[in-house]
Amino acid sequence: MNSQKTNVINLSLGSEIPTTGQSFASIMAEVTKFPIPKLEAVIVVAAGNGGAPCATQDLSGCNSIAVAMAYQQSTRESTIVAGALQGEGLNENIATYSTRAGILADRFLLASGDAGYTSITTPKFAGETGIVNVKGTSFAAPIISGAAALIKQKYPSLSSKQVADILLLSANKDINNDGVPDFAGVSAIYGQGKLDINRALSLAGAIK
Repeated sequence: MNSQKTNVINLSLGSEIPTTGQSFASIMAEVTKFPIPKLEAVIVVAAGNGGAPCATQDLSGCNSIAVAMAYQQSTRESTIVAGALQGEGLNENIATYSTRAGILADRFLLASGDAGYTSITTPKFAGETGIVNVKGTSFAAPIISGAAALIKQKYPSLSSKQVADILLLSANKDINNDGVPDFAGVSAIYGQGKLDINRALSLAGAIK
């Protein structure tokens, strides 16, 4: 990959971190063992579908690639970890399957995890149709990547760090759309909040 010509990198992939019998320090030493070269691109990586916090006591629900990107010095400032939303209107919330922000809260941003289409599978139980909605943090990541690409296209002078920071700082903290922020600052569940492309473009225009 020629990162000189790449403004946004989407990583809708991952792997679990085996944590049984290991300390947080030993796990992080393994995660950061092989340095990642600095990439002048916004890196958006799926949080994982573990449905639990990415916590120091238990990293088993975390995406090891997300942890590596968010903790490596060379990539941290331009990385966004994508969690997934589900539901609409007042029922919108973090998806039950989505890994929570936890130790990645500073770099964590939510977007819809609905792929927008269904998949046909073989029914396992009586009454099942075999039609399931395709969803996951792997589908939230490209939505955020698309937003990063829009900002970079409109304001090409912005660095990858600036674009990532803009998306995170402009996040909407009213998760369930009731007009009231659901948290202040950074949340161990929701991270910075959910993607708000209009606020992001406005902020980008103010600092370009």
